[in-house]
Amino acid sequence: MLGIALSLCASIASAPQLNIFAIAVAARPPLALLLSVELLNQAFKRHHGAQPDSAEPRNGGLGLRAQRGTW
Repeated sequence: MLGIALSLCASIASAPQLNIFAIAVAARPPLALLLSVELLNQAFKRHHGAQPDSAEPRNGGLGLRAQRGTW
């Protein structure tokens, strides 16, 4: 968040003129980056929230040999 704020300040400071249009144009890239990262984060959370917990093996933790039964 600090990086976005610093980027926003640097973009506004480098605007050719300090009017509302120049500030709005200069502020767009950092805000667009923040928005895209937040959208990707929400999609990632939603995707992993819908799947079953993959931390536990499906065969009850018995391993490959017990799952096959032929070893």
